[in-house]
Amino acid sequence: SASWNYSVASLEKKKTYTIRAAVRNSSGGAQVLEQNIYRFDRPSNIDSQGRCVVDGRYVNPQILYHIYENDDIKVAAENGITVIQGALQSTPEAMLAYLDEMQALGMKVAIPFYYNMKPAGHPDNVETVKKIVQAVKDHPAVFGYMIQDEPFAHDYDENDIKKWLEDSYREIHLIDSKH
Repeated sequence: SASWNYSVASLEKKKTYTIRAAVRNSSGGAQVLEQNIYRFDRPSNIDSQGRCVVDGRYVNPQILYHIYENDDIKVAAENGITVIQGALQSTPEAMLAYLDEMQALGMKVAIPFYYNMKPAGHPDNVETVKKIVQAVKDHPAVFGYMIQDEPFAHDYDENDIKKWLEDSYREIHLIDSKH
């Protein structure tokens, strides 16, 4: 077992760094391991103590999944639900219209980006995700982004899914530093 500490304070933000380590076993065999790391500021809607800040005040989000009918959403809002899992939208225009509708109902939205059960950073999804994030990042109904549902429950190579999840976070955070 070995450990190594390094201060990331000197790393440039929003840049990809690769850590490579050569590891030798007791019989002299070696393996090179690699891991990409990134340095981003904490999302601005999360304070230094990890508290959620929405519209300038601390909130304890109450989130409800799989609710789609406006009448149900109104009842949820009346009963203290503050955030819902959004409905998948495939264009910036459709997402903006949906967010406007949810804002009128008093709801914040966790926007799902796992089209066809692939992470936001998957090559099939990433360009659509980037366009939508660019369009909606300042909309008052955006609570955050859902980059994948049950990432290890699908028949993907573990290394691929890890890469796509990293790509998801990086691509979204390069555009939106608030959520």
